Amino acid sequence: VGLREQLLLSFTEHLLEQGQWQLCLEYAPYCPQPRGRALAHACVEAQPVGSEARALKLLHAVRKHSLDASLSRTIHRTMGSACLANGAYGRAIHWFMASGDAELVSKAAMVVLDRLLESATLEELDNFNVGGLVKIAAGSSSQLTLAHRYHELCHLFAADERAAAASLLV
Repeated sequence: VGLREQLLLSFTEHLLEQGQWQLCLEYAPYCPQPRGRALAHACVEAQPVGSEARALKLLHAVRKHSLDASLSRTIHRTMGSACLANGAYGRAIHWFMASGDAELVSKAAMVVLDRLLESATLEELDNFNVGGLVKIAAGSSSQLTLAHRYHELCHLFAADERAAAASLLV
């Protein structure tokens, strides 16, 4: 490793230590490999996700610098968990689906289903956008499918379409 590469590596490490993660990411590809790639990975990994805007910025950095897909999955899972904890069930399922983690999608769907069956009014069902979630999930969650059927049933009863509602139960 020449003097130039050593100085570049030292400077990039210094940027990381100073919290200048975006600059660190820009310099890392010019560092000697594989150390530069490891620095870029560490740079993204060290960042708190915190908000959806930050998560999207980090995901962009992962794609732009062709970093390990595990970073992307971790960011998606972190955001999904935060959304689930905050009651943003649709967003949670969206993030979990983007992570490719069927188990977490199923967990979030169970939370949605429990919430619906617990005390949902028709207005709350509409706010959950259960139908939209089922379309996004494309049948990957039987819990979401059940929640969607329950949503349809409530709408049919509200519209006094009892025959159509009964056909859903058969």
